Amino acid sequence: MESPTARAKEATAKTNAWATFTKQFPNANKTQFGAQISIDEKRSITAEMFFFQCREMKAALGFAGMEGFPY
Repeated sequence: MESPTARAKEATAKTNAWATFTKQFPNANKTQFGAQISIDEKRSITAEMFFFQCREMKAALGFAGMEGFPY
């Protein structure tokens, strides 16, 4: 999408995704994650958080001392 309105909606979706992620995982190493924008056939814009590949996912989320993995 090229219009200023579309870019503003993308930025808002990305900001909301980061805010939700940060609220849920306050100790996460945010350098290991990124927000990806998706636009569906109805032009709805959503953002999802993705984990960049690294050695220790639990450590990146701030759960290094926990046994298992939180659901």
